[in-house]
This record gives sequence, structure tokens and C-alpha cells, in this order.
Amino acid sequence: MVNDGLSWIFQLIAAGGGGAVISFLLFQYLGKSWLDTKFAERLAALKHQHNLEVTRLRVEIDSMLNGALTMQKKEFELLPMAWGLFEKAYSQIEYVTSPFQTYADRGGPV
Repeated sequence: MVNDGLSWIFQLIAAGGGGAVISFLLFQYLGKSWLDTKFAERLAALKHQHNLEVTRLRVEIDSMLNGALTMQKKEFELLPMAWGLFEKAYSQIEYVTSPFQTYADRGGPV
């Protein structure tokens, strides 16, 4: 039975001839090289797209960082000045309101 199956396969190959085998191998080789070429093209396009996205994100991060640094610089310049003005205003208000300040009499021994 096994010999019959093998002989049938060999007869099929012989009937189809070596041309069928050659055409199959040729198709397999050309198909593989075509797939490899298409894969390489898609991989190159994907790498290019990835590099563009990385560059765009770097620019965005740099601009956000520069904005934050600029804001911190202004903050360090303005906060001491604002605090000084606040202290000056507080002392002037204290000077004006101190004569009107009263204390409650607790009524206990002194």
C-alpha cells in the first residue's frame, strides 16, 4: 500500500515532468525575493515615519520645556519684587490702623 502511494507520487512527478518541479522552485524563489523586497520597502517607510514622529515629539518637548523655563525665570524675577511690595503695603496699613487698635479688658488681676 505504501509502495503504491510512493510509486503514484513518483509517477505524478514523472508525468508532470521536471518542468513542474522547476516551475514550482522558480515560483518559490521569485515569490520569496518579491516578498523580501516588499518587506524591506515597508520597513524603510516605517522607520522613516518613526523618525519623523520622534523628531516632531522632540521639538514639542523642547518648546514645552523652554516655555516652562521662561516662566520659572520670570517667576524668580517677579516674586521677590512682589513680596517686597507686599511687606511695604502691610507696614503702611499697620501704621495707619494701629491707633484704632483696642484690646478687650479681661477684668482679672493684673
